[in-house]
Amino acid sequence: MVLLISSFTHAQDLYGGIEIGSKGVKITVLDIKNAKKGEYEIKDFWTENTAIAKGISTDGILFKEDIDKTTEVVLKNYTKLLTEYKVSDSKIFIIASSGVGMAKNVSEFTENIKKYTKKDVPVITMDIEAKLMVRGGIPANRYLNSFIIDIGGGNTKGGFVGVFNDDNFVFMPLGFDYGTVTLTEKIKKKASSEDLSAYLNASTTIKDSIIGLVKKAYDTRPLARVKKNVYFSGGAIWAFATLTKINGSDPNFPEFKVQDVKNYQLDLLSNFSKFEKLAQTDKDAERVLKTYSQKYLLSANTILISLLDNLEEPEDKKYYFVKQGQIAWLLAYVVESVKGSKMIY
Repeated sequence: MVLLISSFTHAQDLYGGIEIGSKGVKITVLDIKNAKKGEYEIKDFWTENTAIAKGISTDGILFKEDIDKTTEVVLKNYTKLLTEYKVSDSKIFIIASSGVGMAKNVSEFTENIKKYTKKDVPVITMDIEAKLMVRGGIPANRYLNSFIIDIGGGNTKGGFVGVFNDDNFVFMPLGFDYGTVTLTEKIKKKASSEDLSAYLNASTTIKDSIIGLVKKAYDTRPLARVKKNVYFSGGAIWAFATLTKINGSDPNFPEFKVQDVKNYQLDLLSNFSKFEKLAQTDKDAERVLKTYSQKYLLSANTILISLLDNLEEPEDKKYYFVKQGQIAWLLAYVVESVKGSKMIY
């Protein structure tokens, strides 16, 4: 195993995160300026592929050789955070994703890492993931007047913080079982052909059901409708933000308006060549179009528009893209480690 070295000078503001996913290990180094206000700078970020979960689909377990290989990768990068980046041991967090957590023997893996690092390695469930989105995706000084929503591939989920019983912070989830991929596939099944016109015709029959799901989600958490700040994350919002070049005073939370989304919808429908042309010279736009087809982008924006239109006085709110959504968990852990920080139950 890797030799861990602990004799070094710690950088006071640096935090390290190691996320163990089904396909690989993601490592993040953050310089936290003000955890409660969500002020930070990503100093470095990298990924190492390990495919630890390949045995789950066949045997329901993590294979021993994959456990050993991934443990080596985790320890190597844990040591790198300690020695090269001078991150204090107490400021390094290690987690396993819900995909890894599906394995029957996941505890064997997490205990193996703990044996060498002396650190607990929590497995992040989907429920915890939603709570961490609030904790890490919204600046702490805006918890009470904000909510966050993630438009994922399979579903749409999020929530906000409520205050109950002696100023306790309680997480209030909301969501529904449609995301960019699931909605697109449903529409494609109803379309009479592969043509875009057939897809659009089919989408009109499903749009009302999406609006109904959005209204139902808001009805279960009516306070969401009146929050002044709305934070969005997920691939759908990344695509929108990248193709439209939205920006703002805070690079981590670019701001946009309802009209920006509606203008984008018009371009997706009638001026898609605009984005294809942009992708010829812009690498980020190229990544978007390699990830999502026009149909997927239209489905994603249908969900986004429905989420916006069913808020109370949507034109009067502030909307933000959580640009670094992939590190929300780490920010959440850091915020919870700050002395005096409010817990969310």
